[in-house]
Amino acid sequence: MRRVVAEITEENLELKKTLGLAGRARLSAQQKQDVLALVDATQRRSEWPLDSILACLGVARSVYFA
Repeated sequence: MRRVVAEITEENLELKKTLGLAGRARLSAQQKQDVLALVDATQRRSEWPLDSILACLGVARSVYFA
């Protein structure tokens, strides 16, 4: 179980860098679409709650729901 969580976390950290989410307060329309798709895919694959996925990506709920 720990290995799976570590793999998902590492994958999400790499995606965060790829999506340009590091240190950003606002997302462009394209970034938001990419994040929505990623969160949806992660929820289906892992059944993690939304808050856990957003925390792994470093995206605040207020930014996600804006």
